Amino acid sequence: MEKEKFWKVKDSIPAFDGKWISMKRDMIEIPDGSMIEFEGVYYNFEGAGVVARNSENKIVLVKNYRYLTDFYSWEVPAGAIDKNKTPEETIINELKEEAGCIVKKEDLKYLGFCHPSIGSSNQKLHFFTAKNVEQISEDYDKNEIIECGWFTNEEVCEMIKTGEIKDQFSMSMLLWEMFLDSQ
Repeated sequence: MEKEKFWKVKDSIPAFDGKWISMKRDMIEIPDGSMIEFEGVYYNFEGAGVVARNSENKIVLVKNYRYLTDFYSWEVPAGAIDKNKTPEETIINELKEEAGCIVKKEDLKYLGFCHPSIGSSNQKLHFFTAKNVEQISEDYDKNEIIECGWFTNEEVCEMIKTGEIKDQFSMSMLLWEMFLDSQ
């Protein structure tokens, strides 16, 4: 028997419907019987990212320009999961497209997922690690990626402290992999 929902949607008004996201305004009845208006962002895709290490135990990061925030950020390779692909296939493709790297499926490990904006969106991001990653090309998508580099754990931690890594998804994945997955 399914548990009754804590909040009850009484009305839903679409505000925007795009390729990547949709937005709507819901009228919600909360447990005390009063009504509230709730605005939500609904992602049309889930995402996946990877903390990928080479044989020297260095982590590959890609530098992106982020238009909406107007800054550059080093990030883990990541992307939207197409409807006809698995998260693992997405990781393998993103490593190649963004960093010129290859990895075998058996060298991928699923860590879990997060909802980075749990109070305002349904966005779901899957975390992976990869070992034995090889960079076979520096021919990555120059429209998306500014540069690609390999970094030690210490360098990555310093990049988080100095703000060179600004992306919350990347920070969560890197810290999870370095401090939680190793225990």
